[in-house]
Amino acid sequence: MILDLHHRSQVALDWAEVLDLAAAHCTLTATVSWLDGLERGAGTVISDSMEESVRRYTLVEEIWRLMDEGETLPVSMVRDCREEWRLIEQGASLELHQWVRVSSSVVALQDLHKWLVNHFDTAPGLMAEFKGARVDPVMVDTLRQSFDEAGQLSESYYPSLGRLREQYTRIKRSMDDEVRRLMQDDSITRHLQENYVTERNGRIVFPMKTSYQRKIGIAHASSRSGETIFVEPISLLPLSNALQETEFAIEQEIRSILRRLLLVVRPHVSDLRQLFYGAVRLDLRKAIAVLGRNWNAVIPEVDKVGIVQLRNMRHPLLIDKTKVVGNDFVLSTDQPAIVFSGPNAGGKTIALKSIGLAAWMVKLGMPIPADYARVDFFESILADVGDAQTVQEGLSSFSAHLLLMNEIMEMADDSTLILLDEIGMGTDPAQGAALAQAILEQLLVQGSKVVVTTHFTRLKAFASTDPRCGMAAMHIVQGIPTHKLQWGEVGESEALALAERMALPEFLIIRARSLLNTGERQLSDLISQVEEQRRQLDKERQGAEFIRSELQRQQAVWERKNRMWEERKTKLEEKLKQDTRAELKSIEHKANKLLKQIREGGSLKDARRKATALKRLREELTPANARPDPISDDVVLNVGDKVHVILLDATGVIQSISGTKMDVVVNGMNMRVAREDLALPNISSHPMKLKAKATPASEPSSAKRNKKSNKSKRSGKHQQTKVVEITVIRSSHNTCDLRGARVEEAFATLEQYFDQQILRGRKRIFVLHGHGTGALRSGVRGWLSSSNYVASWRPANADEGGDAFTVVDLK
Repeated sequence: MILDLHHRSQVALDWAEVLDLAAAHCTLTATVSWLDGLERGAGTVISDSMEESVRRYTLVEEIWRLMDEGETLPVSMVRDCREEWRLIEQGASLELHQWVRVSSSVVALQDLHKWLVNHFDTAPGLMAEFKGARVDPVMVDTLRQSFDEAGQLSESYYPSLGRLREQYTRIKRSMDDEVRRLMQDDSITRHLQENYVTERNGRIVFPMKTSYQRKIGIAHASSRSGETIFVEPISLLPLSNALQETEFAIEQEIRSILRRLLLVVRPHVSDLRQLFYGAVRLDLRKAIAVLGRNWNAVIPEVDKVGIVQLRNMRHPLLIDKTKVVGNDFVLSTDQPAIVFSGPNAGGKTIALKSIGLAAWMVKLGMPIPADYARVDFFESILADVGDAQTVQEGLSSFSAHLLLMNEIMEMADDSTLILLDEIGMGTDPAQGAALAQAILEQLLVQGSKVVVTTHFTRLKAFASTDPRCGMAAMHIVQGIPTHKLQWGEVGESEALALAERMALPEFLIIRARSLLNTGERQLSDLISQVEEQRRQLDKERQGAEFIRSELQRQQAVWERKNRMWEERKTKLEEKLKQDTRAELKSIEHKANKLLKQIREGGSLKDARRKATALKRLREELTPANARPDPISDDVVLNVGDKVHVILLDATGVIQSISGTKMDVVVNGMNMRVAREDLALPNISSHPMKLKAKATPASEPSSAKRNKKSNKSKRSGKHQQTKVVEITVIRSSHNTCDLRGARVEEAFATLEQYFDQQILRGRKRIFVLHGHGTGALRSGVRGWLSSSNYVASWRPANADEGGDAFTVVDLK
């Protein structure tokens, strides 16, 4: 019963015609028979599980990849030798031409197997169609070499057969020579009835007159008239005997070879049969892949939930016949039913069949002609489309529909897709509509996914109010069906409007409208009002969607521009850094040169001039607008502390602290600032204008001593240097960690670090060298004493880290 119901559903949906489209692209006749249901050896055409459908779609994708690479599955040379294999299994003898066919098919199967192995990286799943069967290379090699291009047993592979054939050829040549000699012998020719030779019982004979001499040869037959005797000359007897013996030996040798081939092939018949069915399956997958490409079809997503989502789905039987109109379809767990409405010939049934065919195509593993497809696997796909009248059972059309509906409801569950065309038609409209609604409600209770077409106003009203139902109407433009679905709308049957367009008398139309009862007119008007309101809401929703998309577009434009500015800013900053480094190196070079000249001595006037130039270079080296570093995390801030607001380059006072945010008063203005945008005030406002304290840690140069001495003499009194002490808190931002470095590496590291700190506007830094053996500390402090970067240095105090640190003031 179930199988019959599935078959009737396939017939109702025109499934056989879809299979015919696939069969047209098949190479093997066995594949076509398999699609027609006449062949069962290759397995089931229709998948019985979601996993198998997904696997089949994977094979189609692999074949598409091969097609993109210009490759084609080589299945066309495979021959159907199942009858020969059956005889071989039984140990029966095959004729030579049958063996040639077997050899050709086996070699083709091996070539297909090798091809799949060579393309395993691109298409690993195709090999699984052979289900583990393999081709024995010894058997294939034996069959390949056993036959030549002419379809005869190979003399090179079977030399004994070759020798016999050569012997046969020599004897035949000798006989031909003897026949020519006899035809020139007067003692023979004068007895000839006709000037030719012929063959009787495998022997060469001459047509002699009845008066021939008996000593010429042996008579084998006579003509019907008795006037001609067919005589074999005596000289040909030994050659004829030798020829027949050789011919018999050849036949025996051929039988022996074929028996040996039987023994070679017989153990592998099961694998060969399985390989052949694998080739049949591959042939179908290839045909389906080619058809899918012709359709511009897609591989659907497949699951078991019962969801159908199709975008621009085209009915497969209409693609090549007309300009097919695609439609969108949605079935889900929240909306398990669709109700199509609209006029006759509007395309409702085509839409319904499209959904059913998509579900069957998933079970076949066939790509779906749509732009996007999510079609879940349904255990059962049941349809009631068209006239279900069964004359044999003597039922009316409506009775036959009810009988079929009863069978469908018995099978309906949450893994069933049910398609009902014009449900409830064929009886009283009021009762038919009520029965249709009751059936639809029950199918939804049983968990099925349901698609129905209807003209009933009651069913349209039910679909409009029940959230489980989606509604779609076939669009009509000036009375002409467009076959395009309008989702969320209810379509009128347009019977009276169609009658008007068909020029029926106006009085008939008026009378028909008056016959509509009040309830039907009110319900129809109410549905129309609801639809108008829905259309207005859809229009407003589309407007809102447009505004939202426009805002998103503008946001994307601003984000893109912002990224462009950020990239440009980064590039400019990098260029500025590079230019600054180059300028600093040039200034440093000039300063070093001046220092060298000062140290080398000279007149007091010249020394002063060079000292003034050095001071000017030092001021050029001081970037007054360098951005200070944020306050280190190890610095504790309190209400009332002064801080430098980096973005404003101004000093303010902290009023309140909330996590990493602070309220700061700057020039009478209260503002909220993140901690990362604050710096310490004593190194922020003018970081490079502070003077380092001169320390006795390193002796002043002779040039400086001379300068001070001369100045004191001129003034006549002792000049005391004014010292400005810098209070700098040690942090990770101003500490160079040299622990673990060799002395030579430490010099290079310090030089690079000093460059960085000068660019950042820092005057005091800390060098962490640790205690250790003291070698690194001594080497570093010795280098600092001679460095052009250093104004002074000293060992760190106990509160600064002790002798493990050295405090350095930069020039």
